[in-house]
Amino acid sequence: MTSQPQITPDDLAAKWSNLLNQAFIQIISLEKETEAQRTQIREITEDKINLENELTPLKSEIYSLQHELQKTQNALSSEATEIAIQGREIIDDGKEKAASTEAA
Repeated sequence: MTSQPQITPDDLAAKWSNLLNQAFIQIISLEKETEAQRTQIREITEDKINLENELTPLKSEIYSLQHELQKTQNALSSEATEIAIQGREIIDDGKEKAASTEAA
């Protein structure tokens, strides 16, 4: 028979104390990490809100510029149509004058 080493109450207490210390160290470390992550989340949330607040007037400005661009495109289209009509009238008038000159 081999004799097994006897574990004394002091040995158990020392091991228990060591395990508790390790657990407390891990808990403290996790609490610090959790707080750091909470802080980071708060900062990211604040940044998001600030960006959204900056984005709102930019969206409004883009809408206004798109509206202004549409008005300008419509005006240019109308002017182009008018110029085309005037050009056609000048060409037709020139053809009429040329025809009357040839007839005379």
